[in-house]
Parts: sequence; C-alpha cells; structure tokens
Amino acid sequence: MTPNNLSTETTTPTPTEGNIMPPPTLKCLQFNVWLDATRVREGLELTADAIIDSKADIVSLIEVKNFTGDFVGRLKKALKARGVDFYGSFAGNPFKLSMDADTAILSRYPITEQTVVYRTLENCIVRSIVQVNHHHQDNKTPLPVAVYSVHLEYRSYTCYLPRGYNSFSWNFPGWKARRSPKSWKEMIFCQPGNHPLEPMVDPQLIHEDNMQSGRPQAIEKLMEDAATLSDTVAAVIVMGDFNEPSALDWTKATAQTVDHNGLVYEWDSTRLLLENGYVDSYRELYPNPVTHPGYTWPSAAQGNGATHKKKTDWAKLSDERDRIDFIFYKNNNPQQQQLSLKAHDAHLVGTPIMTARDTLVDESDLPYEDKIHYGIEAPWPSDHRAVLTEFRLVGDAAPAVAASGINGTVGSQTSETPLQTPLL
Repeated sequence: MTPNNLSTETTTPTPTEGNIMPPPTLKCLQFNVWLDATRVREGLELTADAIIDSKADIVSLIEVKNFTGDFVGRLKKALKARGVDFYGSFAGNPFKLSMDADTAILSRYPITEQTVVYRTLENCIVRSIVQVNHHHQDNKTPLPVAVYSVHLEYRSYTCYLPRGYNSFSWNFPGWKARRSPKSWKEMIFCQPGNHPLEPMVDPQLIHEDNMQSGRPQAIEKLMEDAATLSDTVAAVIVMGDFNEPSALDWTKATAQTVDHNGLVYEWDSTRLLLENGYVDSYRELYPNPVTHPGYTWPSAAQGNGATHKKKTDWAKLSDERDRIDFIFYKNNNPQQQQLSLKAHDAHLVGTPIMTARDTLVDESDLPYEDKIHYGIEAPWPSDHRAVLTEFRLVGDAAPAVAASGINGTVGSQTSETPLQTPLL
C-alpha cells in the first residue's frame, strides 16, 4: 500500500561538472510515531511508507511503546516488504512495554553497539554506534558515528505558561487554562469560558518551571556520554522529541507569534547543546525563525481511508505550534578526521496541515518558507511532523553554529522581520 505521491526509487549520485562525484550523503530522519502508530487506521503501514519515501539512512523513532509486542520488529518487516532492510532493534525488553526505553534507532548501515544511556519515568536516551560505509575517494573504512534518539519529559511543558495554560508541574499543576477569575469549572483541562487567558511570561519563573522537568539534566547526561566517545567516533548525531522549544526560536522577532505573548527566552535543553558545540541542523540551514519556523507539533493526523484529518492539539484555546523535534550534530576532533559531517539540506516530512485553537490550519496558505515533503494528499499517521536532514561527508571540518544570546543573532538571523500579529 503506497500512496500515489510516494516514491520507492533509490537515487544514485550523478557526476558534476568535470566528472567529479558529489560528496557522499547521510540522510537522518527524526520521527515521533505517536504511540506505536496506533492512533490512526493502518498507522504502522503509513509510518513505513513515510520512512521509505524519505529515503532515510538513519531513523530515530520516538514513542515506541510495544503495546502489541515488538513494534520495531514489526516496522522492520513492513520496511523489508517495501524492499529496504534496516539494522536495529528495541534496546530493552519489548515485552515490558516501554519500561526500559521508548525510543529506538534504525539504520541502513551496520550498528555495532546499542545501549540505553538514560532512563527515568518520562526521559529516555538511547544510543547506537553506526558504521557509515561512505567510500569517499575510494576510502572503504566505515565512519563510526554515535547516534542518539531522545524523548524528553512531556510534563512541565513550560511553553504552555506563556500561552495561558498550566504546564503540569509542581508549581502549575494540570494542563488547565489559566484564567481570572477562577472557578471550579475552569480547573479542568481545556475548559472553555468567557474570561481571558492569563499568560505567564516571567523569564525567571519560566526557567524554574522548565528545570523541574528534568529535560536539561537529561541533555547533560547525553553530553557526558558523548564526551566519552570523542576519540572513538567521528561525529555525534542527536535526534529527538525534546518536548521543549529551541533556544533559537523564541526571539524578539517571534515574540508576538503563535501565542508567545511577548516572551523572549533561550530554552534550556537546546541551549546546553549549542553552548557545547552541537549544531542545530535545521537552524544552520534556515536561521530565520520568522520565515522558517519549522513547526513540528501539533500536526493534523489521518489514517488510511479516513475522510477527515484529526485535530491533535491539547491547549484548545491557544496556538501551541512549536518546533520541538530536532536533529543536532557535532564533529569530533575535526582536525584529525579525514571526513566530517556538514548539513546540506533539511525539510519537514508530513502534512502542511497543523492544528491550533482547535482548528485545522493549512500552513501552505501562510507566509512561511519551510519545505514540507510528503504532501497534503497522503494520510499522515502522527501528531508530529518528522524532520529530515541530509548531511554531506566532506573533507573539511564543518563549522559549528554558536548559541545566540537572548538578544543575539545566528547566521542571517539579523535579517529577521518581526511579525506584528500572530498568524492565527
């Protein structure tokens, strides 16, 4: 079952001018499969279609729950039926549901090591060592790359606070709409009413609430583990659903978009990665969050044969669109490596239809320049868009993108033009 607009063809690099072959590439896909792809009809088949269509070499799978047995094994069988074999398996015991882990890594290249780096109730980091066969300039020695699949705590979802909702933290319990005056009828999640929402935009309170989530602490554990591999792997790739926005997205230029309500903030988990030399591949290529917001959540979902798209937003009175799915990378000791990674292209994978304020929003009608592959016609099985980055393996070291200051800029971000009013 392959939608008409999907392609299962493989591509072969073609010689450029002077018969020089282009550098080999490595395509990485970050994909939240939404609870084992169980929330829409034939979700696993649609998930396999999307992976094949992306032509990904390495896939990070998020929300692997094993509700009906080994999800990764069943997905690999579906991919094999479409003509592509992947290495990889669930890092824990699939018969313990997601107690051991809830992320996984698939690779078209051999995986020589796989381990659960960090696991709490709702934080999970899995790492695989992938041997990338590149044959660059007749060099047949595989390039060892450490790949991390990351799913961070969904509670203490602090970016709800500036949008007028509680974050489900100790200080702001539940996901109730923050309103004045309060009444018992308004203490439940998404309760409609006539009173305006009360945004929380105090940066100090935002920081304290976000730190309670344990997400930044999980990223510190990841970086500690990656540091032990600096002499044994050529590069590190970090893919995941962080349940937290980017340090590069909530800027002065975006302060009045998608219900940021004036908040300018460098979100902590991605800030830690940036400060330690990791590169946000999407922002490296598209540094302006006004023209390329790259929203990954919440996307509209649709099962095979369904006539309507499913709205997936939680905070029904707010616009909660955000970029919370990422692909970061870092080259190790680039001066000693013959090859290094360099982000060459990136795009969103999924539907242009998002959900905001309990409404379907077609972003192709909005002034965004994000590239979105897969199309409006194909059913999309997840409440997240996927993200794909195509890396090139180059002989020169790839430069790192530094973290911006709250009032600083990255790349061409100096040309940002603030949107004066929210898009929805």
